[in-house]
Amino acid sequence: MTGYRGALSMKEAFESVFYVHNETVNIWSHIIGVLGFSWWLWATYADKVAAESLAHRIAFVVSTLVTIGAFASSVVYHTFKCHSPHAYNLCLLFDYSGIIFCVLGVTTSSIYIGYHCFPLPRDLYIGIMALLSLALAVSIVIPLFAPPTFHVNWSDVRTKLLTLFACFGFIPLVHWIYLNGLYSTTVALFTWRLLSAYALLGVGFFFWHFKIPERFFIGSFDIWVRFSRRRPSSIVILW
Repeated sequence: MTGYRGALSMKEAFESVFYVHNETVNIWSHIIGVLGFSWWLWATYADKVAAESLAHRIAFVVSTLVTIGAFASSVVYHTFKCHSPHAYNLCLLFDYSGIIFCVLGVTTSSIYIGYHCFPLPRDLYIGIMALLSLALAVSIVIPLFAPPTFHVNWSDVRTKLLTLFACFGFIPLVHWIYLNGLYSTTVALFTWRLLSAYALLGVGFFFWHFKIPERFFIGSFDIWVRFSRRRPSSIVILW
């Protein structure tokens, strides 16, 4: 393996942002994500969202801010995880927390808007998403404090919970289509976008989970093809 950083001090880890190594692409793609979504929040809100209802403005701002937070947490993770094993665990906790808040913020904002006229299913689906988020948070925090004798494959647990989290999103979508009517203008306008978003996330998760193409060409993509699960997510948010 080439381009990997050793046990760096916090100062050296920060300075590593400005030279090429195995995490350079991940760090800078997420820095660009932070800057890009910050600009998009300012430009889009002023141009298109400011005249909308309060609920729509809140939903837009929350979903965009949690996305910025997710990118920022990933910058911290990829930059400072090389400092020490303890720093790695803390940065990983920070990174996963960013993912949870991003998914929760975006999905609940979408559900709130989509089910604005249907308060009962709206509150039910938001409550379930909150419980799944809590379960994910527990699966992240417990390994940091569990004794060595507590043998659980927490990585596998997190992967299954994230998969469940993603799959559950289809239920509010199908229910929303049923409530609005399959051939309604609203459904025709948004359904293909939502399904395309899930397809993009699925492709991104597949490449990230199975370490493609790294697993087939070990050592050939240590620096320039370090796949991050958040790149397809950025496309989805913009979509």
